[in-house]
Amino acid sequence: MEKPLYVLLAVAGKNTKLEETLESLSRCYKPPNYVATVVVENGIKYDAEEIVNRFTENLQARYLYHSKGNKSNALNVGMENISEEDALLFLTDDDVKFDTEILLHYQRVASSISGSAYFGGKMLAHYEQVPPNWLLPILPTSSANWPPVHYAVEKQHRFLGMNWGAYLRDLRQVGGFDIRFGPGTVPRRVGQEHNMQDRLFAAGVKAVFIPEATVWHYIPKEKSDLKFALSRNQQFGIRKGIMMKSERKALPLILSKAFVYFFKPILMIVLAIFTLSRKRLVRARADVHIGIGMLQGYFLRHNV
Repeated sequence: MEKPLYVLLAVAGKNTKLEETLESLSRCYKPPNYVATVVVENGIKYDAEEIVNRFTENLQARYLYHSKGNKSNALNVGMENISEEDALLFLTDDDVKFDTEILLHYQRVASSISGSAYFGGKMLAHYEQVPPNWLLPILPTSSANWPPVHYAVEKQHRFLGMNWGAYLRDLRQVGGFDIRFGPGTVPRRVGQEHNMQDRLFAAGVKAVFIPEATVWHYIPKEKSDLKFALSRNQQFGIRKGIMMKSERKALPLILSKAFVYFFKPILMIVLAIFTLSRKRLVRARADVHIGIGMLQGYFLRHNV
C-alpha cells in the first residue's frame, strides 16, 4: 500500500508569492496517495488564510496558524497536524513554481526504496534581476541554480529547502526542526533544512537525489545583490558558531577557525589587487562576514 503524500510549507509576511505557488502546485499531477497541502502561516496574520481557502478543492489545502514568527516552529506545527506516521512530506516554500510531474517523481522514487530515506531535487533560479558573474560564488545556494555544474550530488546529503521530502516518522524521531535556525530568529541565522538533513543523515537515513524533480525559485533583485550576499554569509557564520558551541567545541578551536576567515581574506585581497579580480575581492569580504558571524554565534545570546 502506498504511503500518504502531503505537501508542507510555511509562510510569513505580506506580499508573498503564495498564491502563485499554490496555483502552480494545483496544476501538478497528483499521485493516488496524495492527501493534502498544509500551509502554516506564522507571525503576524495577513492574507494567507484567504489564499489557501481558494485551493481547498484543487489541493485539499489546509490552513494553520501560529503566532510565533519562526519557520522551523511553523513546520513543526504542520507536522503535529498530520496524523499518519508513515506519511511522506514534500517540503517547499511560498515562492516557487513546480514541474507538473514533481509529485509523481517523488512518489515513484520513494516507493522504489526500502528503508528510511529523504529526498531532494533540482532548483532553477528565476531572477527578477540577474546577478553579475563575480557575485555568484558568494550568493547562497538558494539564489543560484542547484546543483551547480559538475557538482557530485550523489556524494552529498544536503538538499535545498524549497525542494525536498522526508517521512514524518523520521523527522519526528530526530526531534523535529530546530527553532534556533531559519526565518524568525534574531539575529537571523540560516540553515534549518540543512540542520535537519544533517541530523537525519547522522541517524542513518539515506539521502536520495531525484534529478527529474524540478522547481523554479523566484529571486527578487534584493536577494541577488552584494548586500544580501554578505548578510547571508554572516548568518551562515552565526549558525556555525552556535553549532560549535552546542557541540562544546573548545574556545581555542572556534578562535582559530574564525581567525582563518579573517586571515585568508588578506591574502585574497593582495591577489585581487594584482590580478584585478573583483571575484576574489568579494570572496574576501564574504569570508570576513562568516568569521564575524561565527564569533557572534559562539559568544552572543540569541532569541528564537
